[in-house]
Amino acid sequence: MAVFVWLSGQVSAEVSTKDDWNAAGRLTVEGDTWAAVFSKDEGALLVYARSDGKKLQTMKVVPLGAREAGATNLASCVAKAAEGETKGVSVQATFSTGDEQLEGTFLLAPDGGIQVQPGTGMAGLRVSGDIAHGIAP
Repeated sequence: MAVFVWLSGQVSAEVSTKDDWNAAGRLTVEGDTWAAVFSKDEGALLVYARSDGKKLQTMKVVPLGAREAGATNLASCVAKAAEGETKGVSVQATFSTGDEQLEGTFLLAPDGGIQVQPGTGMAGLRVSGDIAHGIAP
């Protein structure tokens, strides 16, 4: 199962990564008009739109376990360049609901698109916020 979410805005040709995981529990992936923050404390992916020098949270993505329990913690997070013809950054993340581990791969594209490939334990996603377009099987 895969979920695709697109944010409105200009297309960014570059994607950068800032890894503050060990110091602050955050991994940030940024394009020209957006930022996506994997937050250990929030147990979620927080997505921001950037406009006029301001960063406004537009979306929160929380993985769900088998009993529809939402993640409460992000246990680990590793980013690498996307492989093949795909452009952007691939992030392998392991979330926790307390008693369950939820794994997933998040592909963040230069245009702000986010593709989620659920792994072990991840039964779905809770997405809240402003979304321009979304496709969910």
